[in-house]
Amino acid sequence: MKKISKFIIALFISLNMVAFSFSAGTPVFDVSNLLTAIDQLYSSYDMVMNTLKQIEQGYQQFQFYLEQAKSWDLENISWDGDLDFRDEIKSVTNRVNKQITNIRKIEEIFTTKQYSAGGMTFTVADLVGAGDRDRDLLDVMRNVGNEMKNSWDQAAEALVNELSEDQKRAIWQKYGISPINFTYMQQKKQILQNVADQFIAYATAESETLEAQAEADVAVADAVVQEATNGGEHTEKELMQQNLVLSRELIKNISDLKLAVRQAAGQTALQQALTDEKEMQEQQAAAALMMETVDREMRDSMF
Repeated sequence: MKKISKFIIALFISLNMVAFSFSAGTPVFDVSNLLTAIDQLYSSYDMVMNTLKQIEQGYQQFQFYLEQAKSWDLENISWDGDLDFRDEIKSVTNRVNKQITNIRKIEEIFTTKQYSAGGMTFTVADLVGAGDRDRDLLDVMRNVGNEMKNSWDQAAEALVNELSEDQKRAIWQKYGISPINFTYMQQKKQILQNVADQFIAYATAESETLEAQAEADVAVADAVVQEATNGGEHTEKELMQQNLVLSRELIKNISDLKLAVRQAAGQTALQQALTDEKEMQEQQAAAALMMETVDREMRDSMF
């Protein structure tokens, strides 16, 4: 798949620069954890979109039944109660149309609504690798890191200064990165998690509305499609109950997506922190070598 191949290429390019090892007493970054997290991120998003599509298809089936109602001989339909049967058909039609609108609102939260981080805008589809190129999780996290390095140095230094020596050693031992890169890693994760909290909150609120409406629809519309299907086995009530179950499943799927974003952001931030650490060590080694060369040349010039 496109999303996986791009991630793999980007990871191998960056991880080839990471030379940490257990023999040196530093943890090795397990790329399989990141690939698993990214794959779970896409799968969770795919599950949300598939569930939405199933719910929409259910309501479209209701629309088909309701369209049949236009050909009914309403004078010969028995109806319990004092309400006008035509009013009931209109009521159910309005409900179905409203639910389809609600579904498309949720879809737009994931596919068209823009979010921002690291000086770039993207959709949830972009973030998980199902949208525009160069706007997925790796790109966003990379831009977040670049933006932070330009504006967050003093804050990061302040946080590091608050750490005890034991805490700093624990960071080195657990992550294989310096405390300064650890603070960047934590902030990068938090920025992506804040974005996730935004779209999850929007989608959850809309999905809870969808669920509440679906629950009410089970009772309201049964008789209409019972008549439309001549009492067949696929009654509207059964379809409504199925959509109610799917609506509840959708809320869980959205919650799972939030967890997947958090895990993938954490793994990506760690991978990038290790790469940054390696680059910083190489720069320090190059600077030390340059100073050593300058000192040696100065000593040689004295003789």
